[in-house]
Amino acid sequence: MDNSFGLISTVALLGAAQGVFLALALLNARNGDTRAHRLLALLTFFFALDLGEEYLYQTGFFHSVPNLLQGLAPIDLLYAPLIYLYVLQLTSPGVERNLRGVYWHLLPALTGIVLLLPFYLLDGADKLELTEKLRKGGDIGNDTPHAMLIQLGLTLFILGTIVQIGVYLLYSIKRLKHHSVSIRNEFSDIDRINLVWLRNLLLGIGCIFILYLGDQFFPDLMGMNILGDAITVIIVILIYTMGYLGLRQPIIFTKALQSEQSTSAANTQPSEEKYNRSGLDRETSLVFLNELTGYMEMNKPYLEGDLVLPQLAQQLGITTNYLSQIINEQLSFNFYDFINGYRVEEAKKFICQAGQEKPNILNIALESGFNSKSAFYTAFKKATSMTPTQYRKTLISPVL
Repeated sequence: MDNSFGLISTVALLGAAQGVFLALALLNARNGDTRAHRLLALLTFFFALDLGEEYLYQTGFFHSVPNLLQGLAPIDLLYAPLIYLYVLQLTSPGVERNLRGVYWHLLPALTGIVLLLPFYLLDGADKLELTEKLRKGGDIGNDTPHAMLIQLGLTLFILGTIVQIGVYLLYSIKRLKHHSVSIRNEFSDIDRINLVWLRNLLLGIGCIFILYLGDQFFPDLMGMNILGDAITVIIVILIYTMGYLGLRQPIIFTKALQSEQSTSAANTQPSEEKYNRSGLDRETSLVFLNELTGYMEMNKPYLEGDLVLPQLAQQLGITTNYLSQIINEQLSFNFYDFINGYRVEEAKKFICQAGQEKPNILNIALESGFNSKSAFYTAFKKATSMTPTQYRKTLISPVL
């Protein structure tokens, strides 16, 4: 144990302090989804506690008070449920949840306390000696009181933590994928609601999970606690990332998705399943399709950057489900690609009109209904396999 302010201990201390600050900031945030902010604040605070414990260990604090060792270990079983609940809240904020269902997620942490109870009952000197052995990859040894019971409890605790994090991560990724499909079936602009940053956050958590696995099998890699130190550094990075990006959740996401929650859930199902009970027959569907295409060409509703499926359905005088079915079944598009296809065609006209002059790409994007240059580039390249600049060159120098 290094009783000094080394690099890792300094990083851990700074991360812990920042984590507490960001947790307070999230709790006091009034914009966006306040329930999601609370979940993220709790997650950040737990990370800060773990970093604080690591700092105390690195600086030799537990030599003086060894009875506090591993006191925060059960928190490891709270990370995964909090992450999943946070993802669930952001991807379906309009759904009210039974608190009893939430409490079930706390059960593993309580179980963890029971599994670690034999360790907690040791005296301070034995706790310190055993912790040193475990961090260096050594065996508990038969000289430790109740060695077999302690070994069993620690093994079950570690295995339970690994399984729990893996399962919750998979469910979180599945939920985020569900959300990605859903918003493309309802929104024509997804830049502010695609939660790409949340996907990256889950990737970061996944990296910590892999390092945690490695640390259990190779705790003293190359004679150093390399994997454990790497976990500390990544947690500090995640604390800054969670606080910064979490506070930027757009209010429009919460309001828009709440009003169309039932439609979102249905839109993630395969077409043959979600339209089984639809009263829209093929003949009527084709009539509505003609009305839709005529309306799109005549009124150009796609020029409105924030156009959503219910809004277009209201303009056409049909239900949201019918419009979704027509676009999905008759055109084999989701709403996002359907609308942006018209916007790309509109952009092509502006590029053609520019002639030899170099067009202002941002102006063309905005005039065509896109809300950002990045969204314009992505949609344009997807539709034409070219960037707007490359497309312009083909007009000036046609390929023979």
